Amino acid sequence: MRKNKTRVFVFFVFLFIFIKGSRAYAEEVNYLDYVNASEILVVQNPQTVEDFEKILLYMDVSDTYTMLIPYMDRAVIPGDAIYNANKAFDLLRNKYPEFFASHTYFYCTREKAYGRPALNVSINSLEFESKDLQDKKRIFFETAKETVDDLIDHKVIDLEMNDYDKAKILFEWVVFNTTYDYDFVMKDRQTGYGAMVDKIAVCEGYVSAYNLLLRMVGIKDVIGIVGYSEDAGHIWTRAVLDGKTVYIDPTWGDPRNMNIDYDYFDIDRESLMQAHGRQGIVWWEDY
Repeated sequence: MRKNKTRVFVFFVFLFIFIKGSRAYAEEVNYLDYVNASEILVVQNPQTVEDFEKILLYMDVSDTYTMLIPYMDRAVIPGDAIYNANKAFDLLRNKYPEFFASHTYFYCTREKAYGRPALNVSINSLEFESKDLQDKKRIFFETAKETVDDLIDHKVIDLEMNDYDKAKILFEWVVFNTTYDYDFVMKDRQTGYGAMVDKIAVCEGYVSAYNLLLRMVGIKDVIGIVGYSEDAGHIWTRAVLDGKTVYIDPTWGDPRNMNIDYDYFDIDRESLMQAHGRQGIVWWEDY
């Protein structure tokens, strides 16, 4: 949720992004460019939440929607494995909405493989078929890459800038170019596709788009933080910029009275909690 405010039409320097130029989308986007390689691994005999986080992130970036994981060195699957797999999925949906916001369905069941116990893990969507998910993710990433390329071409952003300045420019771009879906009518409203392509989203879409744009300009220490806003679920960004941990809420930074609310760029944790009405509650950061 975000504050109730009147949407205004804003003329801004980033308006050129709406105009399609002659340059086509990048032919291919390598998702592995935007995550830390150490976070992706098909762990043998997974048991911990961290093990399953690596596997699920691998599944997403490789467009693998079902995986059978045999436990070759065990006679039985650890008792907490399925619980930890579900916990890992919940964590990843919030930490990495740019990758996982479209995945609204997860299951993990015990199976047999090669005569050994195994887990059958699946990530998918209740709204879209797997092929649609792949297409939407590709278009989302390509559109984000084209946006960054355009900002560089027009000398709005420079990759040699410090992280803070790059993050602030992208904060401005997201809040000026995204409309909040008050009526909850768009199927993609919780995804980066909704924010980057449809230009209409809710908080998860804002953060998905913003976090991916940050990654594309070299800021990779960035995650989503889930908490409350006016007693409803909400998500914002935590990023490390030039060695400093900052909190950024692009949804609440959306313009009011022709002005971006910069109070929500580089806001400290205590102030953010007070602004959102639930002091001290941050689900996944405190997890």
